[in-house]
Amino acid sequence: MRYDQISGDEFFVSEDAAKKGIEIKNTGSYEPLVILQNFANNNPEVPTVV
Repeated sequence: MRYDQISGDEFFVSEDAAKKGIEIKNTGSYEPLVILQNFANNNPEVPTVV
């Protein structure tokens, strides 16, 4: 997957769920499974300027 490409399936995991732990299983027809991380503004490790 490249920048600006549209994915076939999307799934959002909240911060609370991620902290508890989740299992992701690719049952769709799209392969390979691509996972993107999107960090919220409250993460001190994320730079304010890119």
